[in-house]
Amino acid sequence: MDGFIATVTVAREKALNALNRQTLNEIGWALREADGDARIRCVILTGAGEKAFVAGADISEMQDQGATEARGFAAAGRTVGDVLEAMTKPVIAAVNGFALGGGCEIALACDFIYASDKARFGQPEVNLGVIPGFGGTQRLAHRVGQARAMELVLTGDMIGADEALRIGLVNKVVPGAELMAEVRKCADKIASKGPLAIAYARRAVRKSAELPLPAGLDLEAELFALLFATDEQRLVQKTAADFAKNEVLPKAAEIDRNHRHPKELVARMAELGLLGVAVPEKWGGAGFDTVSYVLAMEEISRACASTGVIMSVNNSLVCDPLAKFGTEEQKQEFLTPLASGKLLGCFALSEPEAGSDAAAQKTIAKPDGDDWVITGIKNWITNGPVADVCILHTMNDPAKGHKGITAFILPMKEKGVRTGPPDKKLGIRGSQSCQIFLDEVRLPKRLVLGEVGGGFKVAMSTLDGGRIGIAAQALGIARASLEDALGYASERKTFGKPIAQHQAIQWKLADMATELDAARLLTWQAAVMKDRGVRHSMQSSMAKVFASEVANRAAKEAVQIFGGNGYVEDFPVERHFRDAKITEIYEGTSEIQRLVIAGNLLKE
Repeated sequence: MDGFIATVTVAREKALNALNRQTLNEIGWALREADGDARIRCVILTGAGEKAFVAGADISEMQDQGATEARGFAAAGRTVGDVLEAMTKPVIAAVNGFALGGGCEIALACDFIYASDKARFGQPEVNLGVIPGFGGTQRLAHRVGQARAMELVLTGDMIGADEALRIGLVNKVVPGAELMAEVRKCADKIASKGPLAIAYARRAVRKSAELPLPAGLDLEAELFALLFATDEQRLVQKTAADFAKNEVLPKAAEIDRNHRHPKELVARMAELGLLGVAVPEKWGGAGFDTVSYVLAMEEISRACASTGVIMSVNNSLVCDPLAKFGTEEQKQEFLTPLASGKLLGCFALSEPEAGSDAAAQKTIAKPDGDDWVITGIKNWITNGPVADVCILHTMNDPAKGHKGITAFILPMKEKGVRTGPPDKKLGIRGSQSCQIFLDEVRLPKRLVLGEVGGGFKVAMSTLDGGRIGIAAQALGIARASLEDALGYASERKTFGKPIAQHQAIQWKLADMATELDAARLLTWQAAVMKDRGVRHSMQSSMAKVFASEVANRAAKEAVQIFGGNGYVEDFPVERHFRDAKITEIYEGTSEIQRLVIAGNLLKE
């Protein structure tokens, strides 16, 4: 892997990369791995050496095969073609020599073919008394037309790269020494585009070969629409926007000033389905998706960042891990009332000596018969003073490091649970947080969340989703900063005209708007990937680190645009300025996000 590009090489050079069953299985496995890796945006398929891409099936393996064995061998070859066609990432075949029989068929299953000037193509199976078995009769006809495919298959002739280019079998022919550089240039261009747009465009073009034109046009329209908000997503966004404007925003300053938990707004969010947006309806949730959650989070946070993070914790850090790791009984007992808003949750991972180093847990869980006994302290627990349920992380085996961490579902009324006074904070003052003290708290084994020793996995998976929520909160703060600054700049006058007409202010507003849109697209990308069920750790970290830093820059510039008025509580931007900072800290600092991103880029 190099950047966003993965190269799969068939490496049986001495056998001209001929295909046996093991090689076919390995190609299929490598392609599936590449398609499942969220970092990869384009795949190159080639052969080792200079003589062959793949010179066909391994004759030695085909000898003495009966009908059953031959059918199995053909199925293995066809599976590779099916994997290639089903992939969500584009695949470029870099044909550096012979592409005969099964090799030609595999190249045909790729999205397009770049060939060296020494490349040779053909389906010579009839010369051996057999026919193509990996899909060649069909894919060749789709690529070059039935008449030309019929001639190549029935004669078994081999054609050169220039002829292959002339009939449309390959897309480009280059000197052999330049082949991989040209293929890489094309792959880099593809990888620079939006991955979702590329995946949908690829699917639409692929289907054009098998669908009648009206059906193909319908598919294209459907895929085009999927790149925008669905009707359901727009409904969630409008519901959240109306609630935020009419009920949350008028109370935001007072909530901040009095450090008040907005109990009445939390109750309204429960009524509107905003405390379990992406939880299935059978478990008490609204049954929407992560994109809907992000859209709603931005709207709520634009009005009041404190109310936004209360919503974020219950959705991302409590309902999400319960939905993913909980048993049916746990979902019934805890997820349903949490997602419906009858209960409110918190998430306890951080400790006095375990912040960024999440594996350094000192809260100890010891088995005792059918129970676990837990002792320790948790720090900075958002919703802690008002929560009914806590997702609690403990160390059950210090010798195993992060593999000795176990997660529990902790009812906050259990004997031995005590909360400290609410933290006195710089910002998000309406979102109450505190220390949680655990003094020999006894929990039954049925309240283990996931597996014993699997708590670190629960935590990291949960934070991957939680960072999307915090990115959306940061979007709301950045948008509030921009909209308030824009309104003020249009009214405040200096030197006889609104300050919005001064170039210095215009540049600030332009940068704020540009960065906000970029952060929003990163956040949406992470949300879409989560909805698709693919790994999104890097994208979530990218969204969080960028959106949080955009929020801080936007709030800083908003204060500057307001001037002296930006420094007093009479105007909202000083609140945005204070609220923004926490987005660079909780659920993983900006420094940790950069480590996550770099780690994913460098991972082999």
